[in-house]
Amino acid sequence: MNSYINEELVEKKNLKGNNFDLYLNLSNLYKFLFEQYLTYNVNLDKYDKMLTESNLKIIPANKDNPTLNELNEYLNYKYIYMLNYFFIEKLDESDLNVLKGINDITKIDTNAIYDLINRTFKDVINNNYVKNHYEDSEYKICYSSIASEENLARNNAVVLKIYYSVVDENLELNETIEKNKQIKNLIKYVSDQIKKDIESKISINCDVLSELVVNLK
Repeated sequence: MNSYINEELVEKKNLKGNNFDLYLNLSNLYKFLFEQYLTYNVNLDKYDKMLTESNLKIIPANKDNPTLNELNEYLNYKYIYMLNYFFIEKLDESDLNVLKGINDITKIDTNAIYDLINRTFKDVINNNYVKNHYEDSEYKICYSSIASEENLARNNAVVLKIYYSVVDENLELNETIEKNKQIKNLIKYVSDQIKKDIESKISINCDVLSELVVNLK
């Protein structure tokens, strides 16, 4: 399990289940609901289309890539993925009971769920449980098994990542270098626009990372 989970609070609120299965199920449900909330308020689709429809023909990472599989993603975009953890142990009992009571996602009270997410998401995504207490200060954490500046994001931010793959193998070396440079410039532009959009629409920090992955044949 993630080391930033408050396991004492998980136990106190009876969220553990068998091998943390209840916690993981509710956390994934919250993630799904938050992503619906996010895409309702911010048009992420247009940014994914900017990458999809670019004349650079950027190759998306295969969704069966092990790194992407672990994300339990619901956004269903070609390039944009969410990296946040969702610390549902911070929710009060009434909000947890609402989540536990959802058996059919198509039959939920959308206004009540919107209110729940709107009230709680800034606390739930805040990865601030360190050394058995909650930190008030902002700091950066690594969202990858590879520790580098490119993989750092703020603990209290919505963290998205743009995954893409290598360019056309048929290109000459100098063409490949130039195309990679253009792709990185476009991804930086799109990332900056996403960040501004999210921060202005739902009033929370946003960090957008990117990673080139090799598609397995």
